[in-house]
Amino acid sequence: SPPDLPAVMALGATSAACAGRVRLRLGPTWIEPANLYLLAVLPPSMHKSPVMKLATKALEDEERELIERWRVEEGERQAKRDEIQAQLKSATKDQDGRTGDIADLRDQLAALGARPRPTLLCDDATTEALGVKLQGGPLFMCSAEGRPFEIMSGVYKQGISDVDVFLKAWSQDPIRSSRLTRAEVYVPNPILTLCLAVQPTVIDKVAGREDFRGCGIIARFLASFPQTNVGDRDWRTA
Repeated sequence: SPPDLPAVMALGATSAACAGRVRLRLGPTWIEPANLYLLAVLPPSMHKSPVMKLATKALEDEERELIERWRVEEGERQAKRDEIQAQLKSATKDQDGRTGDIADLRDQLAALGARPRPTLLCDDATTEALGVKLQGGPLFMCSAEGRPFEIMSGVYKQGISDVDVFLKAWSQDPIRSSRLTRAEVYVPNPILTLCLAVQPTVIDKVAGREDFRGCGIIARFLASFPQTNVGDRDWRTA
């Protein structure tokens, strides 16, 4: 693989690790977030997936550890919820039970509500699901395919462009979504880092969309076009 590819992937992983923790002061009143949208454009068979897997290993390990801790803590919280529910059931049946005790037990139960599973990385999600995931904190969307561009192009919306969440999560503008059939989503400070390694044909399709150029999603990407080294090596010494 050309050196540009691992450089882009490493920059993306570093950006994801810093996002939400670091802000860059470029001037007295000029402050920028650390999350980046990165793009590497290469032809097929350039080892995009192995390089991305290596670059994201530390984040994947961290996510695995967070999930394990969450499972243990959630098990403890569930045991506590079961205990309080039993007390609440008993207090409700007891005619002598005081209203204050019942209210206190209900408050304790509400405070022990289930917490979402920690998520640091994703590569495919509807924009609605992406908004829900961003409620849990910064997210790293990385892919060695063009799936995120397909999502933006409306693969889940009958071809209607769907870039609003991506636009807001780049600049960390609040996400507010209300639907009759879904719970309300509010993310005051969404943070998304996006790192893609795609083939030139994907970029040709994206660049040809007038709505993408008009909304500014393309301008948010830092793009690299590594030169392929296929055919440049001496097979006798490679």
